[in-house]
Amino acid sequence: MDDTDEKWIVFQNRSYHLPAWSVSVLPDCKTIAFNTAKVRSQISMVAMVPESLVASKTIQEKGSNGLQWHIYKEKTGSVEKTDFVRHGFADHLNTTKDATDYLWYSTRFHVDEGEKFLNNGTQPILMVESKGHAVHVFVNEEIIGPFYEWVGAGLTSVKIAGLDNGTIDLSSNTWKYKIGLEGEHLRIFSNGIDNVKWITPSLPPKDQALTWYMVVVDSPKGTEPVGLDMKYMGKGQAWLNGKAIGRYWPRKSSINDKCSSSCNYKGNFFPDKCRTGCGEPTQRWYHIPLSWFKPSGNVLVIFEEKGGDPTRITFSRRRISKICSSVSEDFPFVDLENWENAVRSNGEGRATLHLDCPENSSISSIRFASYGNPSGACGSYQQGICHHPSSVLIIEKVCLNKTQCTIPFLEGDFSKDFCPGITKSLAVEAACN
Repeated sequence: MDDTDEKWIVFQNRSYHLPAWSVSVLPDCKTIAFNTAKVRSQISMVAMVPESLVASKTIQEKGSNGLQWHIYKEKTGSVEKTDFVRHGFADHLNTTKDATDYLWYSTRFHVDEGEKFLNNGTQPILMVESKGHAVHVFVNEEIIGPFYEWVGAGLTSVKIAGLDNGTIDLSSNTWKYKIGLEGEHLRIFSNGIDNVKWITPSLPPKDQALTWYMVVVDSPKGTEPVGLDMKYMGKGQAWLNGKAIGRYWPRKSSINDKCSSSCNYKGNFFPDKCRTGCGEPTQRWYHIPLSWFKPSGNVLVIFEEKGGDPTRITFSRRRISKICSSVSEDFPFVDLENWENAVRSNGEGRATLHLDCPENSSISSIRFASYGNPSGACGSYQQGICHHPSSVLIIEKVCLNKTQCTIPFLEGDFSKDFCPGITKSLAVEAACN
């Protein structure tokens, strides 16, 4: 495997350049119409701009200062209110039937008052085998910790070790089952918000498992897409005005994973190649459609399973901070909408570079432009040994203060005669404002 040079492939007596990790599409088995490594499309660099939750004006008018969080603590599964009883374990998914994520398992066992661990300070060990994503364990209604798995659904074994008589197996005990949460049954995230007695502390509690949070906020300003930043929460679900934003679980990837600041696609493939985001949440922002918001009085409800800090929840605006585009003379220029003419011209179409800012914004500056043999990627372009000294001025003349622009390639100021013997490219990075 060559980890240095890209390859030329001979197909039906024709030679084709094939960059590493790429696919070329030849609709007529002769003409390259598309290559996945040579895409003439704009790259938009996105910044998630935080926007603090703002208390609804309807709340502020009542004399409240700042956000007013309301709390409801979910009750642990009550053995007095069960849906059914059976010996051993019921399958989680077949029991809940996708109506809820949650299923309470409850059983009883006796601990003799003479057990040594009650007096010598040692602790018994609870051993849980599960095919559920998460298990929260309570003993006498006191939580003793969460447990996380990855596949399947449901308990398969529960044992307690460290007792005087050794290990007891509770798996075949009589288990009482309760489907769902009390807050779900009362629908406190939508039209049942008044069905429970909410507590309104001066500050919401942090790191509390199985807790409902509710706050009334104004709509974020602007027309850019909005995400709910849940980086500092644990695991759970969220709703806005009764509509489900979805499940959140900003679980961090391992800091021991191998990430690299640069990426070279040449050479052997392996799963960790070109990995990014080590030590970061696998998902942090959760999209909220703008149509779900009202000007004020938006009810945001969070159900937190394992514990987090609700005071650090924010909205975030998805803002395009800069745009990049590049084109090269070895890119395919076939006009797929006019295929017959493209084939007759042997795929030599008119090459152009396009820049397009979002609605209600324009190109405010050209941060980088180079006609020649620039290298790098969006945000880290660099000039090569061949560089047209007027590249920035030419692009500014065509694009500055416009929402979109098109720059001809290999024509006019950017001619084929510049730097003979070198495959020419044009790379541009611009800011939208």
